[in-house]
Amino acid sequence: MKFHEAVAVCVVYTIFSPALRGDAWIRFTSSQDRFSVSYPSSWMGANSGREELEIFNFTATRHVQGVILPPEGARITVGKQPVGVRTIEQWIRKDLVNSQTSLMRELKSNGKSGGCRRLTEVQWHWEIGPQEYFQETAYYCASTSGLYRVQLTYWAENPHGQELQSIALRVASSLSTW
Repeated sequence: MKFHEAVAVCVVYTIFSPALRGDAWIRFTSSQDRFSVSYPSSWMGANSGREELEIFNFTATRHVQGVILPPEGARITVGKQPVGVRTIEQWIRKDLVNSQTSLMRELKSNGKSGGCRRLTEVQWHWEIGPQEYFQETAYYCASTSGLYRVQLTYWAENPHGQELQSIALRVASSLSTW
């Protein structure tokens, strides 16, 4: 049995969903942090008035006590830069404390007004228990309104990792700020 009782803050839970195969997408807006993004309609929102995006694709009755992510689950968080972070590079350094990157690259901006002027993808993994790893992919966005991050977390052995990354990139590409 896998070690699934790590303590971490989970903002978005998801069990694999073919969100890129015809799902309609819903728009989330944070008036306080001045951004909006789209996400698959098959994932249920659970924001409770918070300014961060929180979505998952299984009901609360399917939560298991102490399990943060189901074996094929994932989480996505979307939010504005923390206080004191002024550059994408500074935010990446903060996120990567005690981790090594496996990929860092600049992606082409979609050029839309209010979107990302600069979009940086970073991938890394970290050990949450003995020989148990989470894979992380974060898309850091520099817009005229500030810095934003779309972060995907899933079990490193999740066979749907590539498709989950495509969903997270689509969420990041939908980001609008004001």
